[in-house]
Amino acid sequence: MSWRDNLREASFRGVPFQYEDVGRQFGRRVKRHEYPGRDDPHHEDLGAETATINISAYVIEPDHLAKAEALEAALIKPGPGTLVHPYYGEVSCVLVSANEQFTTDKGGMVRFSLRFERAGGNNAPAARVDTASRLNLASTEIKTASISEFTSVFNVDGAPGWVADSAASDSLTVMDSVNTAASTTSNLTALADLAFNTVEMATNAASLVRDPFTLATRLVDAVSVTPGVSASLKLAADTFSLGAIAATTPSRLLESGNRTALINLVNRASLATAIDNMSTTSFETSADVYTLRDTMTSITDNLQAGAGDDVMQSLSKGLAAVTRHASAIAPALPSLVSVNANAVQPSIVTSYRLYGDDISKVLSAAETIARRNALRHPGFVPAGDPIEVLTNA
Repeated sequence: MSWRDNLREASFRGVPFQYEDVGRQFGRRVKRHEYPGRDDPHHEDLGAETATINISAYVIEPDHLAKAEALEAALIKPGPGTLVHPYYGEVSCVLVSANEQFTTDKGGMVRFSLRFERAGGNNAPAARVDTASRLNLASTEIKTASISEFTSVFNVDGAPGWVADSAASDSLTVMDSVNTAASTTSNLTALADLAFNTVEMATNAASLVRDPFTLATRLVDAVSVTPGVSASLKLAADTFSLGAIAATTPSRLLESGNRTALINLVNRASLATAIDNMSTTSFETSADVYTLRDTMTSITDNLQAGAGDDVMQSLSKGLAAVTRHASAIAPALPSLVSVNANAVQPSIVTSYRLYGDDISKVLSAAETIARRNALRHPGFVPAGDPIEVLTNA
């Protein structure tokens, strides 16, 4: 058998044609960069160049004109079509260009110069909003607006000494709560900063209350160290055991306003920290994401009460960023459903019945079932009582 016997009859979209020669052009998409003062260029490889197939085709008598019309009709149809290549067999291609020639020296023949490219899918890069970075930006905006508002309303100048003393005492009380929450961080640099702020507050509280901007900055810096979303949200809803002050005199009114400003500052900065921490939090289920979103919505509504325009706007932006991030990450996470075990059984048996015989998946899911349902022992899933399990785990 000769090599000619392996050649296939050429056609496009089922319309046959003859050919004289077939060629292929390919290469790399290389971008050359040249810089002033540099003799050697830098070549950036952008991937493979789209290969082209070049065919010198023709049709001949009998009925060469009818054959040419049929081939032309097949060539001008939109979209990809099947090219039977003499060497490669069937190839899904799109026609890039075609040149048709009628010659007088060779009557009864129509020539075509055809150029094809392999058909591909729509692999264009998909744009995706970086919702995590928007959480970081929103967090910073809330803290900045909160510090600015605190600086404009907190004041002990011209007031009796006991007003300043009360403000210093309140600041220390708030700082103690913040320090307790934030000191669980594993970031050594953050711990060092927290220790500095704590010592400065303990040593210089009396002078810091006369410098509202520095006082606010120290408190917000300490709050920002708080690790995790849960601890931050706990601070965001805390009143730090500071009760309401009866504003019976102008001095008492000032004292009450300063206490409220302190609580609002730390609450809002704590919410901002929780928003920032959300960007690096790993969630187990979509329900966990939506629960956090709803909790943050409730806290945000509470903290917007009495806020100035800048703080109000920053809190709204923060909540919008949380909602966008939740909507972006939740659909890819497992859902949470309740099931009932028919009989007391080990969690691994429950997992096997739910997830099949993929051993790694079964073991992982069994641990999750025991943990999420706070089983006293993973060998005993209670019968009849609903337990939480993950779908699409």
